[in-house]
Amino acid sequence: MPGTVEISRVNDVESQSDETRLKRYIRCLEGRYFPAMTILLVLVQFCFFVANCAKHDDGDECLDPSESFDEYFSHWMWWTLGCRDHDKRLQFYRYGSSAVSHYGVTHLIPNLVITLVLGIDMELFHGPWRVLCVWVVSHCVGLWTYSGLTNLFGPNSIRKLVGSSGAAYGLMGCRVSNIALNFDTMPRQEALTRILLVVLFLAADVYTYAADRSSSVAYLAHWGGAAGGLLAGFAVFRNYVVQEGETIASFVLLAILAPACVIVAIATYLPKPVPC
Repeated sequence: MPGTVEISRVNDVESQSDETRLKRYIRCLEGRYFPAMTILLVLVQFCFFVANCAKHDDGDECLDPSESFDEYFSHWMWWTLGCRDHDKRLQFYRYGSSAVSHYGVTHLIPNLVITLVLGIDMELFHGPWRVLCVWVVSHCVGLWTYSGLTNLFGPNSIRKLVGSSGAAYGLMGCRVSNIALNFDTMPRQEALTRILLVVLFLAADVYTYAADRSSSVAYLAHWGGAAGGLLAGFAVFRNYVVQEGETIASFVLLAILAPACVIVAIATYLPKPVPC
């Protein structure tokens, strides 16, 4: 019957399309890298945590701290803008020290797990330096988002941040840009599953924030880091099979995200620090 023939043709086309995607996907994997950078990032954070614990007399207190932020960390470890008499805006080393400092094991382990799980396959496809770029940009944009938006809309206070949560969430954001760039080289079901998992994870984060507004967790840094990862992914990740639509979408999103990152960076550094 004619209808049966038409349906059969459509199924054949879809089957050929899926087969082509799988072949492209396998070709991409053939040039994979060893995930040395992801492992190094995890090891550096773990070793830094152990070194910080070594200066505590009570090991249990280090793993599950009850002492104040200032007592737990050395003053140079956290990221802050300081105050007017102690302006720390030009102490750029704090971007690095804050990324590898964590307030207890329950802060450390989730960030290490996310970095390891999400970083490995991104590095397999795109190499160590692209993943490092995403990680660093995400951490910085996460800090700027939290500090810049709080400067604009929050109370005047001295803010101190530690942890690589922004960078870890950036590895989620860059997965979306990777899928957008290389959707035509992935099995469709895998691509859609990855997008769904990222959306569910971020939705759970938003729900947790809404359910406990008094939490000390800097959720804005998480979401800013995810946006930074999305931006950096579009900027540096490889597009293995270039399609016109993918290129246009990349430029549009870059045109939206890049100015947003500049705005939160300016909002972070332009206002004078709060009084001490």
